[in-house]
Amino acid sequence: QVEEMTKDQKDEFYKLTYKQALLDISSSFWQAAGDDRGKLQKAKLVEKNIKATAIFFNNDIATGDGYKCFFPNLALTNHSCSPNSSWRGKTENPRHLELRAVRDIKEGEEVTVNYIIVEGRFSSRDTRQA
Repeated sequence: QVEEMTKDQKDEFYKLTYKQALLDISSSFWQAAGDDRGKLQKAKLVEKNIKATAIFFNNDIATGDGYKCFFPNLALTNHSCSPNSSWRGKTENPRHLELRAVRDIKEGEEVTVNYIIVEGRFSSRDTRQA
């Protein structure tokens, strides 16, 4: 699907965070391949898509129907133990997520979500640390 993106979309996509360990695995395939042509071809295939894969696995969101999906705008949010927003899937289509404020967000304030769904996730810092 990355191939179907416009140049601007690709530029923004490749700025997202990624799982470094996946890039490291790709490098180890090249080293392990040695002079074996078959293994070198496989390492080349892995390398071709590894950055996009590493970005996906660092930014994917599990939906209510069990899929792992990539939502470009939601990938721009950062984690907070006391977030100012939350996303939720619609009942009729759990792969259509909506980002909603859970409290007033001041102009210039970063939009944050809680990546880890835990009890009391909208509690104040003092309450969580008590």
